[in-house]
Amino acid sequence: MSAPRHLEWLNGNSNRSYPLRNSGAKKDTTDSLEFPSELILDAVFTVADVDLKLYVKSLYIYDIGIVIRIHDYVTDVLVTSLSIDIASHVLYDSYILSGVGDYKSVKGKIVVGNLESLSSTAIGTFEYSKEDTIFESSVLIPSLRGVSSLGVNDNSTILIGDVKLKPGFNFRLRVNKEENAIYFDAIEGQGLGVECPCEEDEPRTPIYTFNGMYADDSGNINIKGTGCIEMGQVSNGLTVSNICEALCCECDDVNALLAALAANNLLLVNLDKRVNTLEVC
Repeated sequence: MSAPRHLEWLNGNSNRSYPLRNSGAKKDTTDSLEFPSELILDAVFTVADVDLKLYVKSLYIYDIGIVIRIHDYVTDVLVTSLSIDIASHVLYDSYILSGVGDYKSVKGKIVVGNLESLSSTAIGTFEYSKEDTIFESSVLIPSLRGVSSLGVNDNSTILIGDVKLKPGFNFRLRVNKEENAIYFDAIEGQGLGVECPCEEDEPRTPIYTFNGMYADDSGNINIKGTGCIEMGQVSNGLTVSNICEALCCECDDVNALLAALAANNLLLVNLDKRVNTLEVC
């Protein structure tokens, strides 16, 4: 991280309580460790609740790292925490914090000072009372602008924190950076309907062309008859008719005619056989 510009301000804070309130005793509950003034050199928090107060409740010091837990002064509920790796830490590094649980709207930044002497002299867990390690009110900035939550289904469900917008069935999200806008698009040409329940079936290959012909802009291929061929529609299908050679008889009449022709043909065959057997005088 790049070094901050106001080094004189930070150096001065390493010898005073700020950003913690100066009136606090800074001693942990067992009177073992005074909260190190060189640990937190500066801090700022944006909060949606203008009455929120924060204090350092717990300090965990290990050989390899330090954990700072920050709680709500009134409810004593955890608001956010910071874990610092001593090996990678550099003097004046700043760390971004995000609230947890009901405090997801809280955002903060803390500048940390020298940790080497602290980790070598004090190891363990240290708890502090509210009045001893409360943050100065000046480091809490009201975040009055912006959306604090979203209500879903007549506010029966409330979403807070980082809310994600995701596209659903036959839907698309499109971002226009120039307009600083998000567009909600129904996918063109796909239609809207109930999502297919057969997701586990093997995917089927769609029809792309019909005899080498592609569909039009609406996704249609038109089939038309020519000459005596006429195309018609039925439920879920097409009919192909020859309008120039339509039958003039019913099927039963045609069958009767074919039977009569077959019988007549048999009579002619028998007559031909009898003629062939006659002797010429």
